[in-house]
Amino acid sequence: MSAGESSGSVVRRILLGSQLRRLRESRGITREAAGYSIRASESKISRMELGRVSFKA
Repeated sequence: MSAGESSGSVVRRILLGSQLRRLRESRGITREAAGYSIRASESKISRMELGRVSFKA
């Protein structure tokens, strides 16, 4: 958790990432394909799903 970030926002980010991963996997979409769709790397998708990076609105 970085400075200025509440534990609640971290928990929400982790839960959202987990939900995104379940949805991606249930549709048979690879991290690579998901990344291509949003112009992000496969590793960025992984970090998002693990709640390690923030999402932009």
